[in-house]
Amino acid sequence: MIEQNILNAMLQTGVLAITIPVVLIVAWKMYTKRSLVPFWVGIMVFIAFSRMLEMIPHSLFLLSSNPVSKAINGNVVLYVIYAATVAALFEETGRYLAFRFVLTKHPNKETAVTYGIGHGGIECVLVLGVTYIQYYAYGQLINSGSMDKMLSAYKDSSQSVDALNQLITNIKGVTKMTCYMADLERISAMMVQIALSILVFQAVYVAGKKYMYWVAVALHFLTDVPAALYQKGVLKLLPTEIILFVYAALVLALGVKIYQGLKTGGTPADVQKKKNQKAFSEIANGNYKSAGAQDHKDDH
Repeated sequence: MIEQNILNAMLQTGVLAITIPVVLIVAWKMYTKRSLVPFWVGIMVFIAFSRMLEMIPHSLFLLSSNPVSKAINGNVVLYVIYAATVAALFEETGRYLAFRFVLTKHPNKETAVTYGIGHGGIECVLVLGVTYIQYYAYGQLINSGSMDKMLSAYKDSSQSVDALNQLITNIKGVTKMTCYMADLERISAMMVQIALSILVFQAVYVAGKKYMYWVAVALHFLTDVPAALYQKGVLKLLPTEIILFVYAALVLALGVKIYQGLKTGGTPADVQKKKNQKAFSEIANGNYKSAGAQDHKDDH
């Protein structure tokens, strides 16, 4: 049996995970009056790059049985480096491509935050919301005895029985503290996702700041290190979440500082650079009218 107060905590955690991004995006929309397109793009990019494309290397280097996967799974250092690197590269690359090619009609700096709420919000919903609402539902089945009937129904399928038994073990391992720490973790993750979106937006739209993409990759890498160490049993839950929250607050502070000073020309920096070079070339060749016409076109 699972105590009802723990089941209630699971449900509250799941609902909170869905509520946080909804409240954030509604409040941000009311404050900025900007388009929600970047929000939806953030959702799609996270699903495409983190939940789909990222699974390709995972299937080769984590889930398959081969010398490389055995080495990574069997060594804490290799596992942490691999997991943090892949997550950072895929998510930040997706973020960069979104700003550079998909959201070019939304060059205002508010786009960075709107996108970040979408990217981090769907992660919050999928990682925490869906999981803990599922835990709550299955917990009720466990208490009612229906889970035993499900196990009996799948007794001829050892794989299904193993999966259900693992789910039962996971649910029975949840405590109120686990729920509270899960809430804290998602708040930390949301802060980081918004901050990194600001950094990558700067990399795309501000001349001379392309290196901020790599800064975002590095900061994302460091974000995932404590979580990977926890997965391998090196860190306990409470210190892991405290480290993540403090780190997330620092990264968010950096993001806010950058956001306050953001000034963009409305065109991705590398595109603007090419246009400037073309205009200078026209002037050097004596084609002043052509260069002027190009500048007039860019202004519109």
